[in-house]
Amino acid sequence: MLAADIAGYSRLMEADEVSTLQRLTEYQSVIGSLIASHSGRIFGTSGDGLIAEFSSVVEAVRCAINVQDAIEERNKDCPWNERMMYRIGIHFGDVIVRGQNLFGAAVNVTSRLEGLADPGSICVSSAVRDDVWNKIPTLYVDLGEHHLKNIKEPVRAYRLLGNIKDQTPPTTIPNISSAKSSGPVVLVRHTVSDVEVGHTVRGKINVVFKNNGSRTAVLQTIKVDLLKAVTTIDCPQRGFSLFFAEWDYDINIDNDKELLGHHYLKPNEVETFDLIFGRDQGGPQLSVYRLDLFFYFDEQANHIEIKDLLIRIAGPGRIRGYRTGGMSEEEWCRCMWKNIVNFDEIGYDYRQHIRPDHLEVIMRVIGDATPHANTP
Repeated sequence: MLAADIAGYSRLMEADEVSTLQRLTEYQSVIGSLIASHSGRIFGTSGDGLIAEFSSVVEAVRCAINVQDAIEERNKDCPWNERMMYRIGIHFGDVIVRGQNLFGAAVNVTSRLEGLADPGSICVSSAVRDDVWNKIPTLYVDLGEHHLKNIKEPVRAYRLLGNIKDQTPPTTIPNISSAKSSGPVVLVRHTVSDVEVGHTVRGKINVVFKNNGSRTAVLQTIKVDLLKAVTTIDCPQRGFSLFFAEWDYDINIDNDKELLGHHYLKPNEVETFDLIFGRDQGGPQLSVYRLDLFFYFDEQANHIEIKDLLIRIAGPGRIRGYRTGGMSEEEWCRCMWKNIVNFDEIGYDYRQHIRPDHLEVIMRVIGDATPHANTP
C-alpha cells in the first residue's frame, strides 16, 4: 500500500486558495494515472491525501519513485514557498476488505510511515525494503525503529532514494593534472567532474583546445594510460552492502585504451568536448581511476598530455545500515579501514562515503585516528 499527502498544504491554501486547488487537481490527475499504470487502485482520499493498493510491492515502489520524479519536474519552475511537495509512505501486510475499502493495521502503518517522510521523499517499512532491495536499483537509508501511533510493535523505517541525485551531491574529483603541448594547438583548460545519468554517476573530463597555428589541425587519436584503479571492498552485514543493475557508458574505462575520431580545429578556433568514462557492467559502488590522457594531432600539432587525473565512477546501491549479525564489529571496521587506506594511496578521501557515526566506530575499534595510518 502507498499513502501520500502534501507537506504544508494548509499554508499553501491560505496563501492562494484558487491556484492551490488548480494545481492540486492537476497533480492528483498525474498521480492517479501513474498509480493506474503500475496496476494500482486508489481506495481512499481525504483532501490533499490518498491511499492506494498494489498487487506488487515492486510496482508500489516504482510508482512512488515515478510520482516524486513527476512532481519534482512540475515544481521546478515554482518558487520554493509555492511548491507542492508530497510525502509518501509504503508498507505491505494483511488487510480486511469491505466493499472497495481496506482496513487493518497494515493500512495504519502505511499512513504513519507517510507522516515520517520528509517533503519530496519516500519512507518504507523494513518489510518493503527486504522485499525489493535486489529488484530496484536504489539507495535505502536506515531511519531506525519508530513507535507509531496505535501500532503495538515498533516499525523500522527506511528512506528510499529513487535517484542518485537525491544522495549527498557527488564531490568533485580534485584536478591535480599537468599538461604538455609541443605544437600550435594548446590546451586552454580541462576540468574533471561527476555527471549524473539515471541511477549512476560517470566520470567526465571537459577539454578545451585552441589552434594558434595557420593551418587546420586534426585530432586523430586519444590514448588512455590507466595507471591504477581502486574499487570499494564490500563489507557485508555491517555498513555498506551494495547491489547493482547493469550500467551503460560511453567509454569502457577498463577496455577502451584508444579512441579514434577526427576533430578539426581551424586556425584561431576554440574547440570543446567531453569524455565520459564508465563501466559496462555493475560492480562495487565506487571506483576511482588514476590515468593519463594523450591527444595526438597531425604532424603539425604533435600531441598534448593531460596527466595524473582522478576519475570517479559510482553506481546505484543501497546502505543496509549498521546491523547485528554477519561480520563482527571488529571485522567490519577493519574491512572499511582497508577501503580508507586503499583510496588514500591514490589521493582520494573515502571517508566522505561513510556515515560520521560509523566512522567514529571504525576509528575507535582500529584504535588509531591518524588519517593516513597503515592498516593495523
